[in-house]
Amino acid sequence: MDEIARHLNTLARVGNERQRQSVAADLRTPLETLCYLALSPLPLIRQAVAGNVNSDLQLLTKLCCDDLPQVRQAVAANPSTPIHLLQAAYEYAKPRDRKPMVPMALAANPNTPLPLLLALMLDHQGSKVGWVEKARQRIQEQELQRWLQMASTGEVALSLEICSLPEHKVTVGDALLTLGLSAVYQTIQSVELVSAIRSVVHPAPDAEQPRKRGMRL
Repeated sequence: MDEIARHLNTLARVGNERQRQSVAADLRTPLETLCYLALSPLPLIRQAVAGNVNSDLQLLTKLCCDDLPQVRQAVAANPSTPIHLLQAAYEYAKPRDRKPMVPMALAANPNTPLPLLLALMLDHQGSKVGWVEKARQRIQEQELQRWLQMASTGEVALSLEICSLPEHKVTVGDALLTLGLSAVYQTIQSVELVSAIRSVVHPAPDAEQPRKRGMRL
């Protein structure tokens, strides 16, 4: 542990609340010190740990289910939080939180996937609050190249079910049309059509093998 890390580790244990909060947010703070601070009874310190991009999966998983929405909001806003934890943070918040602190953070997080963005917009459909409109704007401003990339990797598809609403079996396509995002629907539809045509014109090498073997017989 270098001198800076040792100093931060010391402050985490003997410093006042403001100092410990600063240590929890500091990108130079060692992981073991962040783990120690995550056990703090003080919400602002746990919140700072939750927002630190160096917090690991184990820490973020623990803080994702924190009693206080401010801490979970920090997890949802953290660009290092993996997608499955972003989804978990939203699912955990829905029946518990009176204020949409977690959805607001998710709407602003550039890593929030399209299905989750659509789910939180559907849950707050009709609300004219700023974060819902920002989420809509993010979707509308997505570049064609990005849609191509997401469609080719299976990250997005019109038939993909939105995880947070399984009882309604709402798909990405359904949500886009319901929310008035028909232009985005048509963009993804065209991308899927191009992908389907390419797969017919240029089939995968493995798909050719049975036909060739049949010809030799």
